[in-house]
Amino acid sequence: MAKRTHEVMQDVDSDDDIDEDKLFEESSDDAASASDSLEDSSDIDSDDEEAQRKKKQRMKKEQLMRGEMYDDDDEEDTKSVPPSKIQERPVKRVRQPTAAPQQPPPAAAITAAPQRRCKNIYNLANMESLRAIFTKPPHTPSALVNKLVVLAVVSSNCNACRLYEANDAHKFHDKFLEVIFAYVDVAKSAEMAGAVQKDLHVRSTPTFVMVKNGTVLATVVGSDVQTLYAMIMKCVSSQ
Repeated sequence: MAKRTHEVMQDVDSDDDIDEDKLFEESSDDAASASDSLEDSSDIDSDDEEAQRKKKQRMKKEQLMRGEMYDDDDEEDTKSVPPSKIQERPVKRVRQPTAAPQQPPPAAAITAAPQRRCKNIYNLANMESLRAIFTKPPHTPSALVNKLVVLAVVSSNCNACRLYEANDAHKFHDKFLEVIFAYVDVAKSAEMAGAVQKDLHVRSTPTFVMVKNGTVLATVVGSDVQTLYAMIMKCVSSQ
């Protein structure tokens, strides 16, 4: 009985071994089939990607042939297209607003500036004209009666004199229209230079002598325009 039982147990064990082997073989077959199915699916995916890429290239080429623009992010697609087929993107030009032309003012608003030019300006060329300035009444020339004469003793070799004549003389001429301005250039006449030095005590240039009716009212030495202006104003006020 015990022997029979042992044989039965051996048979059961052997059956169990057979079932495990079968099970192992079946699981191996399933794994192999799953691997094959994965390979097949990967092949299908790669085929789909290749088909999509070719389709995309074909669509872009068709767009190029129709003259349409495309997205050039893909460098490979851009290089594959002939340069003659690539069109530049049109540049949108922004038109700048132009300023409205200015209208000229009406003719009634245009007024001519007043011309204020002193005509009483003289360059003394001889001693006779110099003596006339210092002639007292009743022998004073009619053009000098009750007129303020500014005698400017200058020299063409004097830098301060040239600066005054270039920058300031015309200002005094335009300001004092009723004043007579007489200029003596001591560098051109030795006789006149000696006369002003002896009679008027002129030692340097420029020197300005204010004369009225043959009488010396004031003297300004140097080219200080503010001092000269104040002195002329004072002599004009006293008339």
